[in-house]
Amino acid sequence: MIRELRIYLKLRPFISQMKELSKMTISLNVILQMIGVAIQALNQIAPFFPPKTKMTIAAVVALLQAVVAFLAHFKNPDGTPAQSAYQPKPGTGGISTIIFPVLIACLILPSMAKAQELPTDIYLVGVNWNQNSTPQIGGGIRYLHRLTDAGMYNVEFMDVYSKTIQPFTVAFSFMPGIAQKAFVIDGVPVFLTTAIGPAAGDSNAGYAWTNGIFGVIPIGKKGWRISPEVRWTKTNISTPQQTTNIFAGLSIGWGK
Repeated sequence: MIRELRIYLKLRPFISQMKELSKMTISLNVILQMIGVAIQALNQIAPFFPPKTKMTIAAVVALLQAVVAFLAHFKNPDGTPAQSAYQPKPGTGGISTIIFPVLIACLILPSMAKAQELPTDIYLVGVNWNQNSTPQIGGGIRYLHRLTDAGMYNVEFMDVYSKTIQPFTVAFSFMPGIAQKAFVIDGVPVFLTTAIGPAAGDSNAGYAWTNGIFGVIPIGKKGWRISPEVRWTKTNISTPQQTTNIFAGLSIGWGK
């Protein structure tokens, strides 16, 4: 009995950590799902895994993603049971939710990139962190069309994020603009961008204006690309005063 008690006392910190992990907060859910998406993409487009095991890896990762989604379905964003009322706490959610995968992409993926001719069209879809949304996770679509051989693109941003959970309200913006290739790091073109367009949310309509930087990392030889981005966006739809948002995101897409 004393021996078992000693073992329990040694394992208690680990057990406590596992209990925290089992809460399945939205931050943990997003990180695990993004890791799963990255593994699925690399499984298909990168020569890391033998062809005979690709189907098995895809099935196992999909099953794990389904389990994570199932657990998250019964939890509030803070990990409490969905049956209880969710009361968001200002400042929670943290930039680390999305910055961690973005940093991993910035550090690892450029080493896989090869210098390629700039594509004419690039289509991207992804997730981003925004400190003024509730929860602080949103989605985005980006389309780029090359205008000049010097790397000037017409770019269109569409950002969608929730403002409140109860009642559920959504804000979105559509911002056409310009992106210019500023420099290249290890075969990865890095762009500076500015765009402005209409926005709507909270029963209001107005405008949104964004400036930022993003990279477009080519993966493999079939046109796949991954794009980390950081943008500063100002909008006037949330309050009578203009609201400034920081978007940090990671997208995956294709270019030709």
